[in-house]
Amino acid sequence: VDLGINDAGSGRNEEAIPLLEEARQGLKTDPSKGSVNAVLLESYRKVHDLKNPRDKARVVALLTEIFADVRGKLPERSLELATELAQLGQTLVNLKAWNAAESFESKSQIAGLYWIQGRPDRSVPLLEELLEAKRSILGNDHVDTSFALANLGINYKDAGRLDQAIPLLETAYRASKANSQLLLVTVHLLDCWSRALDVTKPDDVALLLAKASEMVDTVRAAQPEDRLSLARLLGQFGLTRLKLQHWVEAERLFREALALREVLTPDEVDISNLRSLVGEALLGQKKPTEAEPLLKDGYQGLVDRKAMLAPRVAFFIPDAIERLVRLYEANGNADEAAAWRRQLEAVLGPESQTSKDG
Repeated sequence: VDLGINDAGSGRNEEAIPLLEEARQGLKTDPSKGSVNAVLLESYRKVHDLKNPRDKARVVALLTEIFADVRGKLPERSLELATELAQLGQTLVNLKAWNAAESFESKSQIAGLYWIQGRPDRSVPLLEELLEAKRSILGNDHVDTSFALANLGINYKDAGRLDQAIPLLETAYRASKANSQLLLVTVHLLDCWSRALDVTKPDDVALLLAKASEMVDTVRAAQPEDRLSLARLLGQFGLTRLKLQHWVEAERLFREALALREVLTPDEVDISNLRSLVGEALLGQKKPTEAEPLLKDGYQGLVDRKAMLAPRVAFFIPDAIERLVRLYEANGNADEAAAWRRQLEAVLGPESQTSKDG
């Protein structure tokens, strides 16, 4: 590695290439492989004339090999992976080495990695470009266009751009009548509606609750085997009920979602978060004795699984602590409330943590 990088740095690219190619094969999953890839590609570019079909083919072959290698061996949630894939994929597109289908797949995967990392600023431009291309090539009614539209709507939502997210997600939801897989948008659309809701307008509240109930019924009927999607939607409906302070209904929805999760995904962080949410619903019903073990268990489960928390749901832990502060304030236990408040301040740090409401 060092010899190859030194040769490249000294302008001896032809000598560097065989050394770096040998180093790539030996490094396997070593983290330094990314830097070797970058230097090797740059050496290829300097040595080969990309206007020459044979030389261009060699560069494209290397790029394609590196792209597959990076995608297969770096951690799934690695931002390093997303960044490197974006650079490699764009190079392949620029070289006109990829057809439209390969380019679509690449951009969609890269955008998905940015979304997991809570980076809609990076995922949204990719998805906007992808949707425009699919509309142009496949047409508005093609199922792939509908999925691209749904993904962009979800990312708009996470970027806080509800006015742009809602019409896209509503369109995808209507398209789910022809393809039930598009029901994946229901949880995100309900989240958008809930965030945009003016709780002081009874007619708007009633309409939202009716639409949410219809969604749950639709998912139950259309995808009886997909209990995980149902669990996600029930959890989101529970959050809507919490916002409206419908404590009993929220508890029922959270408990059903929790029961499904405990069977389907027993080790997931969502279980701990749901336990904390059940505790919040009980706290709203003035049942602190019942709420306390759920709130504490939920918090501890989140802390124990902190490494599993994607950045976009990092608010789970501070929200769980905030519920414990409210519990002990309601109990009149000032010392416990103060201790949890200090814990909350330590978690949030100098800057306020982004909450689930925006």
